[in-house]
Amino acid sequence: MKHFKLFLLVIGILLSNSYSYTQSIPDWISYMNTPTAQRPSGCWANSTCAVTEALLHYYIGANIGIKLDEDFLACNGCMGCNAGCHSYYGEGMYYVRDNRLRSKQNINVYPNFDNAKWGLASATQIVSNIASIKTALQYSPVVSVIELPKDNSWASWNGLTIYEHSSSIMYIEDAVFGHVVVIVGYNDTDSCWIIRETRGSSWGNNGYGKVKYGSVWIDGAANFVGTVNSKFISKNSP
Repeated sequence: MKHFKLFLLVIGILLSNSYSYTQSIPDWISYMNTPTAQRPSGCWANSTCAVTEALLHYYIGANIGIKLDEDFLACNGCMGCNAGCHSYYGEGMYYVRDNRLRSKQNINVYPNFDNAKWGLASATQIVSNIASIKTALQYSPVVSVIELPKDNSWASWNGLTIYEHSSSIMYIEDAVFGHVVVIVGYNDTDSCWIIRETRGSSWGNNGYGKVKYGSVWIDGAANFVGTVNSKFISKNSP
């Protein structure tokens, strides 16, 4: 009986941490590489690369480990190295669409990845509300701009609980600064988004966490999605 109770306890913990979706959407987490902490280049480049990699893997039909160069994106896709980016206008996604982005150099074991450029067929800002984001998740993870509150609750959040802020942040002057994450799914039972943070795999549940609908303006600010097609799968030389 003692062992049976322990078994039930373990099952309960696993279910409480489950990121099961309440609607039928692709398992975007399975198409993403292991989350890495953002480089000095910033959260926007980290999130843009994660979404593009997932879309490429989804189109190919398997996660074959394409890893894009987020530092190159940061230095060429906005205002210069380490300058940050006004992500409300989706510069990262638009750059990958218009210019393609090279693989991160000297790390890829799959043939020719180091001599490849990958791109998006489209990059689009969607209407920012819960219904539109849920619809978008049927074909793309969502690059989401959020506003971090001044109370430091986001920075101190370990990702193991569902994050909820007491009030929706409506204006940037009410926040410390903007931040960019990736929405990969949702769970209506918990009324939350499932997000990929930019703090690496040691944070949260292997780099992922849950955020209540409406918190930190996650479904009210700016959200971007992409698509790929066969034209952007070919490994073109840089």
